[in-house]
This record gives sequence, structure tokens and C-alpha cells, in this order.
Amino acid sequence: MPLTLDLNRLGSRIVRQTVGNGGVRRFAASAITTNDDDGEGGGFWSGLKQFGGFLLSGVKWVASWVGFGLTTLLDWIVTTVQFVWNFNWNATDKELDQTVASAFNALGGSLGGTIGNSLGYLACGAIPAAAIFYFNEPMGVHVLKNVGEEALDELCSNVANLIRQVGNLLIRTAVISTYKNLRTLLRKPDSVVRRELVNGGKLSAEQVDKAVAARNKPWSFAIAFDDFIEGIPNEFLRNFTEELFEEFGEACIEAGYVVANSAESFIASQRMSNDGFFGADRTIEITLNRDADSPTP
Repeated sequence: MPLTLDLNRLGSRIVRQTVGNGGVRRFAASAITTNDDDGEGGGFWSGLKQFGGFLLSGVKWVASWVGFGLTTLLDWIVTTVQFVWNFNWNATDKELDQTVASAFNALGGSLGGTIGNSLGYLACGAIPAAAIFYFNEPMGVHVLKNVGEEALDELCSNVANLIRQVGNLLIRTAVISTYKNLRTLLRKPDSVVRRELVNGGKLSAEQVDKAVAARNKPWSFAIAFDDFIEGIPNEFLRNFTEELFEEFGEACIEAGYVVANSAESFIASQRMSNDGFFGADRTIEITLNRDADSPTP
């Protein structure tokens, strides 16, 4: 005996009949929103909104890639270690202040380049593409998408470089300021040292000048290491030790970047695979209007 279905006896149909209006579901036309504007130039502004949407869609990715990546953290660690290694601990306060000023001035160039690049994409990319969107919406969407993606890549690169420079400047300023304060507390000024040597009466004026000059001679871990290498009498051992430490340092930094990049690539691939399996997250809002006068049959 064939299977037959009586649609009128289905539970869903009975409930709809009980609700009324013949069981017809009505949605208000106002529940649907579009990007079309009735005013003059509405399409142009819609195009700019499209361009802004392309940029805002990558904000989360930009934040994770630029501000909090493992590679960025490793960059700061390497920069700090190299700065401390080559730092001249006998530099004068004026020389230290000049180092901070030079780093700050270099930051101005990066900031100007980032803003100029963004304004260039806006003036010569977003606005013309938005004008195309006004006359031909499909073409405008295509152009805006390409311009937005390119602008996002450029913005990420510039902002990443800017963040690194700001981080390096803050680290350098903190180290130099702390060192200057500690040196002021623990180290006697040259005038005091000179007066104590002269009052001792055991050194001549020339010897006092040499002692003060030796006290202010540039010194860093890098200089001390070079002096240690040069002090090895055997040439074979000297070359062996020098290459050993140099290659160890370079290999350690390269291995660190390999580890950081591999970890970031793995995390990114896991996110992409999850997005591909479950699909992109989307939010849909439907506003029902029971007072609508034009129901949809």
C-alpha cells in the first residue's frame, strides 16, 4: 500500500490554522534593509562604506598579526639584547640624550609615511572606486574589494613597522633613563674624582688627566668581547673562539624566528581550517513589524 500524506493534518499546518490569517506568515517590508540611499550621491557614500567595510573586516587579523604576534615579541627581545650588548656604558648624558632624540626623529618619518600611504589610497583608490560604485555597483564592489585588500596589506606593513619602532623607542628610553639615574647615584662626577686625585698629592696633573680619560673611555659588552678575542695569543684558538660565538648568536636568532614563524603559521592554518569547515561567522538580524499594512502573500 503506498504511503500517503494529508497536508491538512500535519501538525505545522494545524498550528498555522489555529494562529489565524489562513496560516500565512507575514514579514514587514521594513524588516529588510538595503545599502541603497534615495538621496543624491547615496551610491557614492555606499561605496565608501564598502571600502571601510573591507578595512574593518581585517581589524582583528591586523591586531593579532601586528600587535601581539610571536615574531613581534621576538623582534623586541632581539633588539633589546643587541642594544644592551652594544650600549656604551661610559657615554655622557648628552650622548645618551642624543641617542633617544635620534630614535624619536626617525619615528617621525615612519609616522608620516604611514599617514601619507593611507591618504594616498583614500584619495587615489577609495574615492575613484566609490565613484565607479555610484554608476556601476557590481564593478564598484569588485574594484573596492581589490583596493581595500591592497590598502589593508600596505596599512598592516606600515603599522607593524611603526609599532616596532615605538616599542624599540620606549625600551631604549626606559633603559637609558634608568641607567642615567643609577649612574648619578653610584658614580662620582669627574670633577669630584679629579679633586680627590689632586688632593692626594701622588699624581701629577698629566696623570690625573689620563686617569679621568681612562675612566670615560667607551666601554660595552661588545668592546670587552672584542678585547677578549684579541687577547688570545694563539691565532688558531682566536679564530675558533671568534667564529664559535658569532655563529652561535646568528644561529640562535635564526632558529628563534623559525620557531616563532612556524608557531604562527600553525595557529593561522588551524583557524583557516576551522573557518573552512564551519563556515564564516555571520550575524543576521530580522525585525518583525506586526503593524505592516502590506503583507507578503
